[in-house]
Amino acid sequence: MAIFMKPCVLCVSFTALCLLLATALPYSAFAQVQSAPQLKETVISASRTPTRTDELVSDVTVVTRIEIEKYVGRTLPELLSRVAGVQLSVNGGLGKSSSIRGSEARHTILLIDGVRYGSATTGTPVWDNIPVDMIERIEILKGPALALYGSDAVGGVVQVFMRKGQAGFKPYAAVTLGSESRAQLATGLTGGTGDVSYALSVQKTREAGFSATNSKVGVTTFNPDRDGFKQNSFSGSIAYQITQSLKLDAGLVYADSVNRSDDGLNRDTRYAGMTNVAHLGVEANVLPGWKTQLRYNHSSDSNRAIAAAPANLPGLFKTTQDQVSWQNDIDTPLGVALVGIENLKQSTESTTRLPLPCVM
Repeated sequence: MAIFMKPCVLCVSFTALCLLLATALPYSAFAQVQSAPQLKETVISASRTPTRTDELVSDVTVVTRIEIEKYVGRTLPELLSRVAGVQLSVNGGLGKSSSIRGSEARHTILLIDGVRYGSATTGTPVWDNIPVDMIERIEILKGPALALYGSDAVGGVVQVFMRKGQAGFKPYAAVTLGSESRAQLATGLTGGTGDVSYALSVQKTREAGFSATNSKVGVTTFNPDRDGFKQNSFSGSIAYQITQSLKLDAGLVYADSVNRSDDGLNRDTRYAGMTNVAHLGVEANVLPGWKTQLRYNHSSDSNRAIAAAPANLPGLFKTTQDQVSWQNDIDTPLGVALVGIENLKQSTESTTRLPLPCVM
């Protein structure tokens, strides 16, 4: 005996509804879950023109602002030392001389927004004099880059990009406290309205430090005291989109510091350091596929002894670099052709003469 049951109208309606939802879900739910394709990161240091990382042969590492805030290191050398394949040699605490290992110290270029910075007398930049809270991103090009930057880029290139303006008004502030009585305060803002964007930042750093020398290695200048570091810094940038194809931008980074070093029992030498980096540029799209850029770059690095032992005369060591460049990026069937001209003038100033007495 067969038993036939009349299907419930409610059950049939529910089944139909489930079929409709099952048909619609693969499109609606999948569209919500699936994220937009991620674009490859673009870098400048490897080719001097914006290039996607998946199109490069050279080894480039990028440290973003998010990663900088996550890292424990609060100085540029501390950040770089966390990058795989990069080793730094540091002589003492904060503010003391440091250099990248692997090749000669003078064979690694430090660029700040495309501006060369460093000392021609020591061959290295003052890495600690670059304020970290003002940095937006860092690009590390590992390996030789002589064709793009000259013979002093045999070991590689480190390019630091400072904070830039963006649409809206976004202030920020940061306070850092650490061992050796380290205290760091930073504040600033980025903004933009219409065709104008801007950024301003200030930072103050203090650290009592530890002895810059060690008695166990037999140095004669050992002094069992704290050799501290003080720094005040400022950064600013502005950009103006004059027309759709013409843009003007300028930037400035300034930092002054006082650094202590041992100079014998109960004696210290105090050095006053100064970093000044500035640029002014204009960029234009001449034709479709042809972009031209004219820039003037200036940097100066000075180190002056403001107090020294009687046997050491106070001296000044200053390096100034002025650079004018004209670069053209032209699209071709084989890729982007880089055509330009560049003039770099480096000058040094040094003296160990005692200041003349003041006559009233």
